[in-house]
Amino acid sequence: MRLARRRAPQVGVAPVDGTVAWDAWTMGWVGALGLAFANAALHRGYGGRLPELSADQVACVVLLVLILPWTVHVERHQPLVELRDAVLVGLAWAGATVAFELGFGHWVNRVGWADLRAAYDLRSGRLWALDVLGIALAPAAARWWNGRSSRRPVLVVRLPRGWDLIVPASAGAPGPTG
Repeated sequence: MRLARRRAPQVGVAPVDGTVAWDAWTMGWVGALGLAFANAALHRGYGGRLPELSADQVACVVLLVLILPWTVHVERHQPLVELRDAVLVGLAWAGATVAFELGFGHWVNRVGWADLRAAYDLRSGRLWALDVLGIALAPAAARWWNGRSSRRPVLVVRLPRGWDLIVPASAGAPGPTG
């Protein structure tokens, strides 16, 4: 698998050359970030009515409920053919999430490192570490949900001027093995 950027992504068509549409998946993470900000706004709404820990736990669950359908949508439009691609995208999303959370929390919100680290402490009832795990697993879960849990054989016909015609192989036709 190469990590090169594809030249002409086609919506809903898996790349033939084994690359991941990193531009689309990066924008997918930005969309997930938007959902996280919307979740934070919701959290401010009900946060005063619940104890702090309970409000944080609700926010963590709500975030996963928002992100999973979003990831299914992104994967439907930019398919991840291989499980390892989904794992790489998930790790990139989780790494970007943690980097953003720590950077934004510390340098913009002026939260101390100890408080940021405390958000990951499952023993004290904080669930943020499970959200990061859920974010990391979301692309693989979306791939499974969209029915790409196993390789589907396709017939690729190379056309002039760099066009590829990608046709799913019929159910009875022999496909690639392995």
